[in-house]
Formats: sequence, structure tokens, C-alpha cells
Amino acid sequence: MKKIVAISALVLVSYIMIGCGGGEEQPEPTEAPPETSQIPDYLEEGVVLAALIWQESFSAAQFYPCNLDKEKDDQYEVTTLAGSPDIEKGHKYTTSIISVQSHPIQKDEFNVGTVVLFTGDEIEKTEEELKYAHWNRGVIIGIDKLGTGIVEIGTCDNIAEVINNKEMIHIKNIRISDKPVFKGPEL
Repeated sequence: MKKIVAISALVLVSYIMIGCGGGEEQPEPTEAPPETSQIPDYLEEGVVLAALIWQESFSAAQFYPCNLDKEKDDQYEVTTLAGSPDIEKGHKYTTSIISVQSHPIQKDEFNVGTVVLFTGDEIEKTEEELKYAHWNRGVIIGIDKLGTGIVEIGTCDNIAEVINNKEMIHIKNIRISDKPVFKGPEL
């Protein structure tokens, strides 16, 4: 009798496993990195990013989208396209630090040590939000979570402290300055 019960139980378990697919080895789900090779630029042609607050600081300087009105002797007169409690939208400002040309970071540019402009946090901003965001400079210090769309950015004026001052930023919230190419803080 014990043999019949044991055999019946074995048949029942086998039947359940075959019927439910439990006998097949299920592949582990893999998470592919988000597609970033063709991120369209949400900033309109001719829009520059100008440092208007804390200009002397590498990472605290805040860059705002602006129209470039005038350039003279490394000074730029700009009109803001976005505002904040500290910066008035549509107001004219003068600055010496400006990104005349930048682009959303692309797939092949996620390298530790790359100097970037970033905004926000781990949550992907909409194109409309990015269009009027203010930006900070930082250095990519970690790409371990790139597959989930997150990059670790170091933010500090002293390279020795960059590791201790870091933020997790969604990849769509990152730009690279082409003109000029910003350099990171010195050791």
C-alpha cells in the first residue's frame, strides 16, 4: 500500500510539474540597458546653458537655458528661458561660464571620469521638464546601474571629495557640453 501511495504521489507531482511547465528550466530575466544611442535633443537650436548662480564652483554652478544675446571679451549676455526662485525668467544676465553647444549623453559616452551636466535625480524627466531645467556639473563615478538607467555622478569642487558627494541620476537627465568641453575638478 505504501508503494502505491508513493508511486501515486510521484506521478501526481510529475504531472503537475509537466502541466505547469515546472519541469523546464526558466531563463533568468535579463535587463538590457535602456536605449540611449539616439536620444533626440529637446533643447531648441541656438539655446545655450549659462551658469548664473555660483559660477566659480564646479558642481554648485547652476546652468539655465538661455538665448545668447551678446558676446564680448569672454562675457556673455543672455536672456533666460526658464526661472527659479533665484533667477527670473525672461531677464537678462551676464556670465563668463556658458555651454554654447551641448547634447544629451549617448550610449558610447557613459565612461567613468566623463564630465557631464545633469539635472534631477533617479526619476526620468519629461522632455518638457528637461527643456526648462537648471543643470549642474558633475563627474560620472559609477556605471554599475546603467542597465537600470541610472548613473552615479560625483559632485564636489575637490576631486578627493567627489566620491563622498554623489547623486544617482537617470541617464535621460544628463547632457555633455561640446563647446566648451568642461574639465573636472583638479586633484
